Amino acid sequence: MFSYSQSRLVLAFSLYQSINALPSSGNLNIQLQRRWNESLSAIYQPTCDHWSVEAKLGDQTLNLLVDTGSSDLWVYSSLVQNPGNHTLYDYGDKPVLQQVPAEGGAAVNATFDISYGFAGSNVKGLVGYETVSLGGAPPVLMNIEIATEVTDEVKKLPCWDGIIGMGFKGLNRVRPQNVNTYLERLLETSKTNPKIKPNLPVFTIDGNPQRSGSKPSFELGHISREKYNGELYYAPVNNKDGWWAVDNITFEAGFDIDHYPGQAIKSKHGMVFDTGGSGLISVQNATAAGYYALIPNARDISNNGSYYFPCKTASGTDQKMPDLKLYLGNGTAIYRASLLGPDTSQIPGTCTGPIQGREIAEGLGNVGGDFFRSHFVVFDYGTPAIQFAPFN
Repeated sequence: MFSYSQSRLVLAFSLYQSINALPSSGNLNIQLQRRWNESLSAIYQPTCDHWSVEAKLGDQTLNLLVDTGSSDLWVYSSLVQNPGNHTLYDYGDKPVLQQVPAEGGAAVNATFDISYGFAGSNVKGLVGYETVSLGGAPPVLMNIEIATEVTDEVKKLPCWDGIIGMGFKGLNRVRPQNVNTYLERLLETSKTNPKIKPNLPVFTIDGNPQRSGSKPSFELGHISREKYNGELYYAPVNNKDGWWAVDNITFEAGFDIDHYPGQAIKSKHGMVFDTGGSGLISVQNATAAGYYALIPNARDISNNGSYYFPCKTASGTDQKMPDLKLYLGNGTAIYRASLLGPDTSQIPGTCTGPIQGREIAEGLGNVGGDFFRSHFVVFDYGTPAIQFAPFN
């Protein structure tokens, strides 16, 4: 996660419930009741290429990155040395979580240790208890992860004071036993709080930078019909490892693919839908090779999946990027790539693109921030599934 940025967005993070049923395309047909009237501003951070929201932990307010590619809620604490420009959570002398290891024996202090997808990124610390609330959602008591050590590579990103993971429990990094996520605690709280329906955790991302009349949004418990065009396509999610992963995606590449047939790419693999990931899209090497085959003289110079090619065509015009069409679930999504460059670290006059090839052990690519700036996406935590459509 964590990469370059391309545009600036200001997002409204509204947490409320609708008195009407949500759209029923695919398998999604969820009844939600009673609107939460409070809202919470969420800001797209161009410096860090991420979205962050204000969250209240106890009586403190911190700015948290919203990350569907992880399942830990951790915050900078006063125990971190040289924390940089971050608001620090003061845990004080509250008790820490103790757990009995799977092999038995005495209870030990629970800890967490997370490494992210860029070199030198690591966060570790203790685990405690706190009430957490977002916007008008009822507060929930849950385990939070209190950072005591943060590497310099993470500290350099000044846009937030911690991360709220919106993935599934299997990704949680608390040991000796993982703990429930914010969304799971919200579900558990619903059993005793009539204000929350058990099937609440549906949230949407509308990252449209061109929207007029309303700001792009991240909404929990509601699908705004006016924000997407046509019907929502549906793709089941494989969450066995904790990811928002869609399996067996096939690909096609071509110029102006809305009007002309594309070229099928002979590869198939899954993709993780990750709001905390890079703005780039990472795919298996074979997929990247098939895509860049459409650009004259494109080469993977360093054999690391990053392709470079002349910024200008033979006629002197700017090189255009092919579209990448993804076939997933019962629909298709078109990713319209933009030219990146020129790249001064490579041969003068060369450019690159946002689609990166990788040899990925789990066989999964990664759908990063650029995808969410071109599609309206519904995350259905209960089914689980993803729905998507073009912006309205």
